[in-house]
Amino acid sequence: DQWIMLTSNGTRDHKYWAEAVQYLNSINLSAHFDGLLDEKDEDRFVRNIEAICKHFDEHDDDHWLEIKLMAPPQYIDRALKLRDKIKALGTLDRPGANNRIKGMLSLVPIRSIGDSGTLVEYTEEQLDIFKNQ
Repeated sequence: DQWIMLTSNGTRDHKYWAEAVQYLNSINLSAHFDGLLDEKDEDRFVRNIEAICKHFDEHDDDHWLEIKLMAPPQYIDRALKLRDKIKALGTLDRPGANNRIKGMLSLVPIRSIGDSGTLVEYTEEQLDIFKNQ
């Protein structure tokens, strides 16, 4: 009878997530593109989301999955492609067994190390991507 929340970069194998999700209510995955080295790693991240959502589809419980794609200016295109791969699963915003959406997905701008109240430098077009999601 405990609420268990886990924050992770989501890079463990999907078999790990298929097991771990049985014990978790809320999962916050934060993808940092400096840590997602290549397309293979991004595909693993998507498979992990798929494993988590599959569990949410099969078990009526109080679940939530929040996915944050931490998008520095130089990785905006990769972040958008990864977002589209995740959306293509068609499962995140479809109701799970508890008849609620499973979670949310967002691109997150990076803040300055020297001043956390300031974003790193983005183009106006990039800022519009964050504003219009």
